Amino acid sequence: KSALNFQSTLIKFASFGNTRLVSSLLWSHTLLFSDTTHYLDQTSYSWMYYRFKNISEIEPYFYQNYLWGGMYLSVIKDDDLGAEKHLLRGISFFPQDKNLSFYLGMHYMYELKNYQSANTYFKLAYKNGHPYKTLPSTIAKLDHLNESVSAESYLLPFEASKTEKNEMFKTRYFEMAYQLKAEFDLKCLNTLQKNCNKTDLEGNIYLLKNGQWTPVKDFSNKLKLNRKH
Repeated sequence: KSALNFQSTLIKFASFGNTRLVSSLLWSHTLLFSDTTHYLDQTSYSWMYYRFKNISEIEPYFYQNYLWGGMYLSVIKDDDLGAEKHLLRGISFFPQDKNLSFYLGMHYMYELKNYQSANTYFKLAYKNGHPYKTLPSTIAKLDHLNESVSAESYLLPFEASKTEKNEMFKTRYFEMAYQLKAEFDLKCLNTLQKNCNKTDLEGNIYLLKNGQWTPVKDFSNKLKLNRKH
């Protein structure tokens, strides 16, 4: 329920410049005495959060502290607030890191159910080259769920469909791209906006029936997000 933590300023002063050594010792001690008890208080933080925070204040560029510490708080301890704060602190020091961005996106999506923030960090992870196979489709689904589909939203799954070698993923990415583009274009046309695109992803002209623009072919909903953990 509790653990001994010293002020980071005091530790720095007593370390005589050996902050990396002290932070490594604290890190090893934390792992040795870590526990798997879920933290159920959603108004404060677990003892492990404070320990990871202490390490980050002593040695702010201790990368593993953020990556593994953040995942441990999220998955093992269920310290949702602590995991969010710790991963955000890590990204403040490693703003282009694909792994920190990806795991923060996972934490927002599955633990905090904050789908807008999840998509922000998933897009950052994808931009920086995270290899997670279904990341393009996840981003497309979150764009659709958040009602933030733009004229460019289809491009990510469309580009993924062109480079993907697995036929199943190639087809899935293309169907998602087709639906995103069609839904955006048809909404634009049917609300009488300007500069609307009248052709679908395959180059077919949308059909005008009884004053309403409709797709050339029916598409099944490939953009439904499974919100279960």
